[in-house]
Amino acid sequence: MQTTADSKIASRQPMQRSGWMRDRAAPDLLEHFLVAAVATILIVRFYLALTGYPQLGGHGLHIAHLLWGGLFMLIGLVMLLTFLGEAVKHTSATIAGVGFGLFIDELGKFITSDNNYFFRPTIAIIYAILIVLFFVFRELAQAQQKTPTWYLANALSLIQDAVIHGWTWENRERAALFLHRSDLDDPVARALAIEIAKLPLVGEHASRAARTMAWLRRQYARLVCVSWFQGAVVAVFGFQIAGSILAMVDEWTGVDLLTLGHRTRADLTFSEWMVGASATIAAVTAIVGIVSLPRSRLVAYRWLRRSVLVSIFFGRFFAFLNVDLATVVGLGLDLLILTVLQYMIAQEHAALAHERLTASLDGATVPLAGARSSPMPTNSGAGVARE
Repeated sequence: MQTTADSKIASRQPMQRSGWMRDRAAPDLLEHFLVAAVATILIVRFYLALTGYPQLGGHGLHIAHLLWGGLFMLIGLVMLLTFLGEAVKHTSATIAGVGFGLFIDELGKFITSDNNYFFRPTIAIIYAILIVLFFVFRELAQAQQKTPTWYLANALSLIQDAVIHGWTWENRERAALFLHRSDLDDPVARALAIEIAKLPLVGEHASRAARTMAWLRRQYARLVCVSWFQGAVVAVFGFQIAGSILAMVDEWTGVDLLTLGHRTRADLTFSEWMVGASATIAAVTAIVGIVSLPRSRLVAYRWLRRSVLVSIFFGRFFAFLNVDLATVVGLGLDLLILTVLQYMIAQEHAALAHERLTASLDGATVPLAGARSSPMPTNSGAGVARE
């Protein structure tokens, strides 16, 4: 006679296997690729205009930076094919993005009969390509359903990274959550869930990069507890909102609110309209982020990150047509802020993963890492983490 337990085992569906499995880090990797490409295009065009468009070569030779772009993309590909670890993936994505930016910047030479780098529609074509890539990458990053097999495969990826660099708190909590969401009746998932709960975090024998990340995590955990932290975030993005409003008014009306001067202008060009529109969108999304900060740092960081991405992909891209130093400096600040926001989002994801895992472990028979206390307080809010 079949028992209830036997019936449960018999009815349980085995983990589905798939030849294609999306990397959990794919959204960040694809974003790094595009940001690096856009930044490279802006910096290269600014440098060439500043130096009078020099040519590398001589005696009838010209080594176009398209070739350097191919070299950088090759380096990124070889790194991915050769080395293991998440740090390698992020480095490769950035290097390949730089290469793609160098490559596509010379598009004008290859769509005109006279090899015209300054062919005016080139900028619009490059922009269209980047926007298409943005939406394609977005679909790729979100396409796959998160099955138990997906969670197990990505938990193994985190464990592989821990073997190389040592366990960080963020990766251990995320791996524990992924294993809990996979099929714990699977012998591999169950064995891993039991063992990672016993593993210590980064110690003195871990890699320098892992120790650095652990130190940064501790500093961030202390920082979010101090009274002036939220005020500092509001101040930083308050300046950005003010700058966006100034840019919007200047582009659309010709009025400089800093000097109260007014310049005569013809009808708005497409690039000026786009700069003004992006400044408006960046300001609105930053305001939403600031308003969300008291309720959930994670939600707020996401909105602030969207504001910075709008500035990079739209505002800086079209503002650089004026080829001025302010645009490049602004791009540098945007990239710095984006890097900090990405780190803070990762920390909040880890804290929320710990919170969700701990809440789901009541009565669990398998010890998991989430049973340990969290080193960082969370106000990330329920229902916002996307693993």
